[in-house]
Amino acid sequence: MTSIQEIQDKLSVISPEVMKINDVSPLHKGHIEYLGPKQVSHIHILIISNKFNGMTKVTRHRLINSLLKTEFQNGLHAVSIQALTPSEYTIESDS
Repeated sequence: MTSIQEIQDKLSVISPEVMKINDVSPLHKGHIEYLGPKQVSHIHILIISNKFNGMTKVTRHRLINSLLKTEFQNGLHAVSIQALTPSEYTIESDS
């Protein structure tokens, strides 16, 4: 069983300045992938890190997905990822 804390621990190797993980599993109640109220199956991630400098969006997503490989094997079904550098986050926040 995957927890938000386990996901945060795995993603901490990216040295994020900001990391927000929202469990949206209850929104998928009734879907076959929904495993119950105590299981994290669907999440949204916002992660801001200088480690993303020079990486394409695809490379950033691949990195995050690879860090969460075990979680995907243990019930995590879907992840929405917003992975930005601090400067990209500032620009996006200003608009």
